Amino acid sequence: MNSPKSPRLESFEKIVANVLAGVPDGSSPVFSLLPEIWASPQVLAPEKVGSLVPLLREIKLYPQTGEFKFSTSGEYLHVSDGALNLVWCASYASWFIYKAYGRARDVVRFDDDADTVKALDLYEWAIRCVRQKTYTPWPEGAPQPTRTPASGSELLLANEVFLTAVAWMLLHEHGHLAHNHPFLTSSRSKDEEHEADLFATDHVLGGVTDEAVRFKRSVGIVIANTLILLLELMNGPAPSQTHPPVEERIGRNLRGSELGTNDRIHAFATALIQFHLRIVGIRLALEEHDQFGQFLDDFCLAINRWRKSV
Repeated sequence: MNSPKSPRLESFEKIVANVLAGVPDGSSPVFSLLPEIWASPQVLAPEKVGSLVPLLREIKLYPQTGEFKFSTSGEYLHVSDGALNLVWCASYASWFIYKAYGRARDVVRFDDDADTVKALDLYEWAIRCVRQKTYTPWPEGAPQPTRTPASGSELLLANEVFLTAVAWMLLHEHGHLAHNHPFLTSSRSKDEEHEADLFATDHVLGGVTDEAVRFKRSVGIVIANTLILLLELMNGPAPSQTHPPVEERIGRNLRGSELGTNDRIHAFATALIQFHLRIVGIRLALEEHDQFGQFLDDFCLAINRWRKSV
């Protein structure tokens, strides 16, 4: 007996068609990945795709804006190219940042490799656009997303990491929908962010026992959470009034049993957190922390001291 046609696929096709129709000519090259972006939560955790069907929403895209917009109003998901550019550039740069920490002895250098310099220059461009909320075209000659990257290339790796990070971020918004959270600031706003984070992480990692699958999915969670850290650092030391303190949020999201005890993912997270702390002059030495939990404890203390000293 033939199984009935899935309504999810038809709905997804309509979402993609609507989004693509609204993309102006000359927009960010990251939009070449739009079909994969919108499918990413389903593709990343296909074993749980059925639970997402009631949460699928039409996308409202905000092209040619530097603003970081990744949210839901209940009826729509709202995403800007400023956000997508930042996530892709972070995903591309993360490999070079990780390698720089891996080859360091006493001092971490980011200027001793031409490809690393290009990756970080591109990342700084994306950060600057979001910080200034100003759209500028993708830098000429810089690495950029493409639908057909060469096998084994950094562009292919960046696309894969990007889609895992975007999936977690979209699932966070699905978490708000799943918990029927109101879309106005309330006394429970911080608790609601906790719940949405937990929904996303559990959807991605809950019940997964294959170590290779867990590693790939965990990389996306790390990228998404280091961007949470970056956005908070750019806003200054005052904690958010609507979101949990970033040290509490990242400590919970990356410390949980869902990420297990994988040394590679913890080393990756440690390197990226250290890199982003350097933006505001906070330094934590990698070799001083034998355990990832100890590093996160010191990270939380360092952020607290930074809030009080600035």
